[in-house]
Amino acid sequence: MTDKDQKQPANPTGGASESGRLPGHLELDFPQADNAGEQGTQQPKRLSERLKNDCQKPRFWLEILGLLLIAYYAYQAAVANGLTRKALAVSTRPYIGVAFLDNDLYYVPVFRPSRFTDMRNIQIQITYINFGKLPADALIRRVIVPSEKQLPGGPDTEGVTPIHQVLWPPPVSNPDMATLSKDLTDNQLAEMNAGKYRWLYLRVQVEYGPYHTNFCKEWKILVGSTNSSGVNKPVPMMTQPTLCEDRASNSAD
Repeated sequence: MTDKDQKQPANPTGGASESGRLPGHLELDFPQADNAGEQGTQQPKRLSERLKNDCQKPRFWLEILGLLLIAYYAYQAAVANGLTRKALAVSTRPYIGVAFLDNDLYYVPVFRPSRFTDMRNIQIQITYINFGKLPADALIRRVIVPSEKQLPGGPDTEGVTPIHQVLWPPPVSNPDMATLSKDLTDNQLAEMNAGKYRWLYLRVQVEYGPYHTNFCKEWKILVGSTNSSGVNKPVPMMTQPTLCEDRASNSAD
């Protein structure tokens, strides 16, 4: 070793110079903590200043106006779609009406098993008419009640067990038969023949979805007589049916 080599200091990095880097050497520059804090406080200030500057530009307000117009037209489109759906539902929904199976003006209830002798029940044939375009999934309550006095709203249907029936639009018919809930007893039959019951009522309620139809008719019972085997027997006779006095008893929606 020469004197020159002895004077040169040893390199602690293993022989690499200060300006050189070893393979795989990584250097990271971390920002100073003070600078990071300053940048964090300056960012909201910059956003606020930018917003103030944008508010002074006409383009900013034009963009806001455009957003408001988009929201307005979106709302109008939603309203129009709602009205279209409502109109479609109204034009296609079922509308249920009730009528006698025979002529409405001259229809007379049928006494069973015979009109003149040994009757035990009263039958009235009715039909449900669907004026809409869709079938109606209906719950129907119908009742026939003889009464000693006139009932403006007809008999009460509370407690009457409903029947389930799908009512189809034409050309499908929807006939039904209303009857007394129980056959007449001998005492009731004698009282009716003697003229105790002066009125006969038919009440029908149809519920389908959120809609309903009410139907109420009344007959005045007159006492007549018939000659059977040379013996005159009193028998009830019916006038033409009329609507019940209470308008709510004949209504639909």
